[in-house]
Amino acid sequence: MADNIDQLIIEKEVPIPDRKWGKYTQIAEDMEVGDSILIKTRKEAVKLRSAIYNTGAKAIMRKLDFEEYRVWKN
Repeated sequence: MADNIDQLIIEKEVPIPDRKWGKYTQIAEDMEVGDSILIKTRKEAVKLRSAIYNTGAKAIMRKLDFEEYRVWKN
């Protein structure tokens, strides 16, 4: 490792790219307050809820009959 230290280059003013949270990020950003999505599994519903939180909004998740979940952007 010490041999490679001479090969490191300090770069200035390199822009930091926007962070992408996952496949639900775009859906969460496109949703408006009051919109909801029906999802088949808890795991996927939690992912959408997290994506909504990561956009700075609040989310509500409810379990429905037949192991389905609905997630609202609130």
